[in-house]
Amino acid sequence: MDTVSLDHFQTAYHATRHLLGLGHRSIAYFCFARPELNPRQQEGYRQALEDAGIPYRKSLVVPGFSSRRGGQESVDRGQRAARRGPST
Repeated sequence: MDTVSLDHFQTAYHATRHLLGLGHRSIAYFCFARPELNPRQQEGYRQALEDAGIPYRKSLVVPGFSSRRGGQESVDRGQRAARRGPST
C-alpha cells in the first residue's frame, strides 16, 4: 500500500528555525490538548531552540486548539506567555 507521512520532528524543527531566522526569539508551540500525542513534533521545536541557544520555556507550549474558539484562546494564552518573558 502506498502512503505519505510527515517527519513531524523535521517539520517542527524547520518551522521553528525559519522563525528564528526572521529574528523571533519568543516562539510559542501550539499543540493538541494532549501534547504527548505527537512528541516528535515538540522535540523538533525544542531542538531548534536549543540549537539556536534559546532556552526552552514550558509556558510557551500551548495545548488545546481543536476548534475556532479554542484556537483563539490558545493564541491569547501564547501571547500572554510571550509577554511575560523568560521563565521555564
